[in-house]
Amino acid sequence: MKIKRVWAIYFSPTHTTRRVVEAAAEVLAERLGAKRATWDFTLPEGREGRPGFLPGDAAVVGVPTYAGLVPAVTEPWLAQLEGEGI
Repeated sequence: MKIKRVWAIYFSPTHTTRRVVEAAAEVLAERLGAKRATWDFTLPEGREGRPGFLPGDAAVVGVPTYAGLVPAVTEPWLAQLEGEGI
């Protein structure tokens, strides 16, 4: 399958995770000749929906960890992505 779009998806209260995920997605999209899309679920309104994934999409997903755990607020939203095969 040819990758047509690369998503940068992140939860990043301090913007560090955002910078890392966006950089990785940018390089991947460039090397694959794909378009780029972004979904920031840091703020509550970003967790109200989810990206419209299509066949040919790939995702670089990032959340920070604190003492080896992801923020609890991210878990339900990430579980939705997992249900979609991401």
